[in-house]
Amino acid sequence: MLEEKLQESEAKNSVLQTIIDQDQEALEDIQQRSRNMNIVIRGIKEEKTEDVGDVVMHIGRQLGIDNPENDVQICYRVPSRNKDSPRPIVVKLLNSKTRDIWIKKYKSKELWKKKMYITEHLTPYNQNLFYHTRKLAKESGYKFAWTKDGKIYLKENEDSGVLNIKNMNDHDPIIIINTKSLFLGLLNE
Repeated sequence: MLEEKLQESEAKNSVLQTIIDQDQEALEDIQQRSRNMNIVIRGIKEEKTEDVGDVVMHIGRQLGIDNPENDVQICYRVPSRNKDSPRPIVVKLLNSKTRDIWIKKYKSKELWKKKMYITEHLTPYNQNLFYHTRKLAKESGYKFAWTKDGKIYLKENEDSGVLNIKNMNDHDPIIIINTKSLFLGLLNE
């Protein structure tokens, strides 16, 4: 009787955990969509008397955007985790298509060489997930890790299929493959 109740409670807990996981995933999706028109600009030195709008307009012109003031709805600095680096700038653009244009122009101008970085605005969860995905990709020999529309993707090489990484559990097959390769490599020594 007691064991039966325990099994029943465990089954209920399992169902409840599934519901919680689904709700968290749905909430994360909503939060990411609310950032869908945003970019984050990092590496821009802060001045005490700066006008963030002017800074963003200057960056837009550097990118080759004709009238950046027509693209930008609002921009502001947000706190940085690293006290030694300038606070990032969040820029809300007109739409996701405009965001893609700014990011594409940033990549074509190769401004990362000047230590300026423009990325999609990810939720803290997705930012952390992307950090770990890039780290795991490097350790596992994957060539490509990127974001598109707030989603995280991974690709081993030019010829391989694309993996959509939604949570840390999506890393499991990569870890297993990497561990198996390492194990087989040790066997062949």
